[in-house]
Amino acid sequence: MRHKNSGRKFGRDTSSRRAMLRNLAANLVVHERIETTEAKAKELRKVAEKLITKARRLGKSAYTPHKDLSASEAAARAEPDDYMDVVVRAKQDAKAEFTCR
Repeated sequence: MRHKNSGRKFGRDTSSRRAMLRNLAANLVVHERIETTEAKAKELRKVAEKLITKARRLGKSAYTPHKDLSASEAAARAEPDDYMDVVVRAKQDAKAEFTCR
């Protein structure tokens, strides 16, 4: 029985599943709309809601790159951060349900 077992596994191990959801969340932030399966979208909603809430609460410090990254890695990670500023400003007045249409 699977009582109280939440979350989907997608036939992947934990690290692959986290990486997939991280990449989907980054693409959602950058492109604002992505095409994926319904199951992945439902799981992504949980991740994206937490990400936007954290960014709203902490501001710029929520997603600053690590100091030990090289310049190219920092630039690659900064791209979603720039878009995240736009998303946070757009969702600033909303109370919840940031990923709804």
